[in-house]
Amino acid sequence: MPVVLLRQLPQLQKVRLELKVKKFTCDPPSTATRELMEGVLYISETQLVFFSATGNNGFSVDYQSIVIHAVSRGDENDNKESAHFYCQLDGPFPGTHTQPSKDGGSNGISDGNDEDEDEDEQFTELRFYPQNTQLLDEAFKTMSDCAALNPDECNSDSCSDGSGFYEGHYKDGIPDEQNTAEGLDGDSAIQHISDFDPSNFITSPEQLDQLTVEGRSVLAHLESVIRTANMEIPDPHFDDVSDNAGSIEDNAKKL
Repeated sequence: MPVVLLRQLPQLQKVRLELKVKKFTCDPPSTATRELMEGVLYISETQLVFFSATGNNGFSVDYQSIVIHAVSRGDENDNKESAHFYCQLDGPFPGTHTQPSKDGGSNGISDGNDEDEDEDEQFTELRFYPQNTQLLDEAFKTMSDCAALNPDECNSDSCSDGSGFYEGHYKDGIPDEQNTAEGLDGDSAIQHISDFDPSNFITSPEQLDQLTVEGRSVLAHLESVIRTANMEIPDPHFDDVSDNAGSIEDNAKKL
């Protein structure tokens, strides 16, 4: 999760919206944002930046790291003073406190070297309380537009590192090595699509004499299956015709 802590405001380009923030919170708490209470939220086309000119500190976040952004309307009882702009990040914020370990101890402040599985279970919630709540909807739309300009490329299969996938050919979902171990011929049991030659296909009845012995056996089996299926499935329409024909003959004899 690329979050960059800032000690000075970088030169920003293509800023779509500046939102003055009277209060900022980070959950879980972070030592990096302990003194970061108010500032300006810059929504640019490339990243989200929050910076406080008072404390000369802040941070920037890539849009790919923001999994959710939303608007909280606040409480009617406090005149919507609690209305805020919400962002959820896909990992722990730098300097966040970790949860106590399973053995009852505590790891204290994260040093960034936690196990990958621990990081996967963590996320960060950022809340920006603006001075002007009327700008919340505009902030949401602006960020949606900017996020669309920065899609997460690793959502596609092309970013997969290949773990959990077998590179090669499969037969019935079984890797070639297992096919060979079970008595199959491995690669020889599977023909590549690119290996097919159109001239090897039978496309007309006149070419049936070109079938091999094995091909003739397969064809005979298929014909017997089809013939049996047709014999076992009665057609009510033909039954009606047969009955009607019998009735006509009987009527003719009577005449």
